[in-house]
Amino acid sequence: MINKNFNYWYVGVGVSFKLSSLYKANKSIKQAQYSTALSRRRYDDVLEQASMAVQADYTKYMEAYDEVATLEKSVQLATENYGVIENRYRNDIALVTDMLDASNQLLDAELQLANARINVIFNYYKLRNTSGNL
Repeated sequence: MINKNFNYWYVGVGVSFKLSSLYKANKSIKQAQYSTALSRRRYDDVLEQASMAVQADYTKYMEAYDEVATLEKSVQLATENYGVIENRYRNDIALVTDMLDASNQLLDAELQLANARINVIFNYYKLRNTSGNL
């Protein structure tokens, strides 16, 4: 008669190791180090390009402010010129064509000033977008 009440449990651990991995490990480590260094260089390049883009946009923004100040002076001078020509025209010293020229100069100066103010706003939002604050 066979006793069937015994339970046998076996536990084992199998370990396998390839000898070729000793030679391949150095290659994969060097490849990982190279990829890490390449990624760091790319990150530094992107960071530098972003910094340069922000600096360029800031420069354009400040130039737009300077242009507004210059064109405000131009509008002031065109307004004074228009007043002088208008005074001469009322006293019959200037012709209608002189009056039209002064009027055109004033309108042109005001148009350039409006465009410069729009350019300031555009450059402001472009700077905010480039810096990531928009």
